[in-house]
Amino acid sequence: MKTINWNFKLKNCIICNNIFKPTNGKQITCCKECEEKRKLNYNKKYNKNNPEIVAKSVREHYQRNKKKKCEYQIKYNQNHKDVIKLRNDTREYIRKNKINFVGLCLDCGRLCKREIHHITPTIQGFILICQDCHYKRHNKRSRR
Repeated sequence: MKTINWNFKLKNCIICNNIFKPTNGKQITCCKECEEKRKLNYNKKYNKNNPEIVAKSVREHYQRNKKKKCEYQIKYNQNHKDVIKLRNDTREYIRKNKINFVGLCLDCGRLCKREIHHITPTIQGFILICQDCHYKRHNKRSRR
């Protein structure tokens, strides 16, 4: 029976130059962060040196997924007709009444860019509040 020697020599990380013991013979970075940096650098160099290949790949990907995207969009529109109509009607109402999105938030009172929050599913059943308050009302974490 053949035994495998897993004792790899110490190596220097190609990103941060730290000395590390690899877990396999092909490992060239010391940690996940360095591996991500290496991949990012490689992708940037590859994209810069091969713009025609990258553009062709992007076009092919778009063509392959165009049909799926259209099918998904049609299905979404059929299932959410009332939401889409409410959104469009609200935009029209705001445009006609010249409502300004920059102003005081009705929840916290900050002067900022505001978002629409629907209280009732009607055209006039909305308030304008800041992004943080909007996320709080929907029990979501802030994007910041």
